[in-house]
Amino acid sequence: HNAMININGDKMSKSLGNGIDPIDVVKEYGVDSLRYALATTVTPGLDMSFGMDKIRSASTFLNKIWNASRFVLTNISDIKLFICNFFTTLSNLFTTVCNFFTTMPEAYKQPVY
Repeated sequence: HNAMININGDKMSKSLGNGIDPIDVVKEYGVDSLRYALATTVTPGLDMSFGMDKIRSASTFLNKIWNASRFVLTNISDIKLFICNFFTTLSNLFTTVCNFFTTMPEAYKQPVY
């Protein structure tokens, strides 16, 4: 049976008062930070060392993901244009290579052994 242990290696317990109140964590860092910290910390069959540092790290990581998502969504038209231009250029290059090989002299089309 897994147990949650604090940074000092002691088992977290309500009676000892060394646990982390999830309501306080949600108010300060949000529910997603708590969920992510719990989901990424657990290892089946082993005790789980858990503390506020893991929640802070999860919050920082999720904030970076959020900011990256917002950046992509605000610049989506530029990204769409870039992708469209990239694939147009790639298509043109492919067409050029195909035309080159279809118009090659027969001497170059013979396999080399």
